[in-house]
Amino acid sequence: MQVGMRQFSSVTVTQIKNMAKQRGVTRGDLARQLCRLEGWHTSSGDLAVSSARKALVALSMKANFTLPKARSGVPQSAGEDLPPAGLEKLSDVRLRLEQLGEISVRIACDRHQRRSWDAMMRAWHPLGFNRPPGAQIRYWICSSHCGIIGGIAFSAASWHQKARDQWIGWDSDARAANLSKLICNHRFLLIPRVYGLASQVLRIVSERVGSDWRMQYKATPVLAYTYVEPRYSGASYFAGGWQRCARLSSGQPRRGERAVTQKAIW
Repeated sequence: MQVGMRQFSSVTVTQIKNMAKQRGVTRGDLARQLCRLEGWHTSSGDLAVSSARKALVALSMKANFTLPKARSGVPQSAGEDLPPAGLEKLSDVRLRLEQLGEISVRIACDRHQRRSWDAMMRAWHPLGFNRPPGAQIRYWICSSHCGIIGGIAFSAASWHQKARDQWIGWDSDARAANLSKLICNHRFLLIPRVYGLASQVLRIVSERVGSDWRMQYKATPVLAYTYVEPRYSGASYFAGGWQRCARLSSGQPRRGERAVTQKAIW
């Protein structure tokens, strides 16, 4: 069963559905079991519990079962904390680019929109979403025929990234003087699978993020970078005019964990 960008096996869905009926089980229990059954981990090797919690909401609707009531202290499904409606339908269809009509991006500009955008990422992005520190701009990706079809965001650059800094040619003094001119594309999500859409979105947003960032933060970025997981080729970034500059380790594995994965920097 397809939920967001993940495909869950029928065996997993059945086990989670049966587990949800058990007395005393919590949403956290279900999320952890979902991660174990699917081998679902974060880039650091931990169970992707936060992302699984969000996926459970969509999974329960598609598989027709009831989740345990959320405990006090766990975010409730208040209107402003829900992703935009109708994304489930878009995830189940394959479209051609021309069927989407005009593609555009618009800033998630108020508190309600930003929280809805965050909820969409937590529910649909393979890595979930935790708000990065510092400045950021979130964009809705829109189709004139289908409405909201995804999102993309840029944040302030991390202070030090060796492979990135070497590619630019920075020493520590140059980095300190120019870091405000660099931004990170830290999330990119498209719900419908459409050939050529990702590269088109990247070109559109690249043309305006500089001026949007300057208007909001009084600094003009001249370069953006991103990380691409090893399961993806980065072909959309290549087609959108980005260059791959390096591969880097995601960190040392803990005892008993899988080998270190290599992300690409574009």
